[in-house]
Amino acid sequence: MSVPHNQGNARIPSVLIVEDESLIALGAMMELEAQGYRVQLCRDGRQGLQAIKRDQFDLIITDYMMPNMDGLAMIEAIRGAGDRVPIVLTSAIGPKDLPTPAQLGYDVYLSKPYLGREICALARRFAPFNRRGQEPCLDDVDEDQARQRRDREDREKKSARDLIPC
Repeated sequence: MSVPHNQGNARIPSVLIVEDESLIALGAMMELEAQGYRVQLCRDGRQGLQAIKRDQFDLIITDYMMPNMDGLAMIEAIRGAGDRVPIVLTSAIGPKDLPTPAQLGYDVYLSKPYLGREICALARRFAPFNRRGQEPCLDDVDEDQARQRRDREDREKKSARDLIPC
């Protein structure tokens, strides 16, 4: 395993995406990189295991059905080696047709197709970092705007009370 990557004093979390569908992989990679994550792509489970031997990841997002080695076999190998890295299993197959997280050892199932903000939310949950200076996710923007609106309304109410004579 390699030393964690750093940007200044802040550690940059890294995400491994194991996905054989190029458009899905690139879309997820672009979303995560835009949020400041370091991302590596692999096309199948074998490549994913090789990447894990070479580097340290804070989160793995893997497809279920892929050539050479599927996501389930890769997860079994990762957990069999004692690695507890968080794993998101993605698939167009419904979760009721897959082994449960307890049976296999993945942390979350995400149905395909998924949205960029879903990937972003999972990355924040499993691979958080100091986001100062980073572009916020859509969910962050909504929360920040709501908080700013409440703060502004509170200030306006206080100012109005201060202006009203006793």
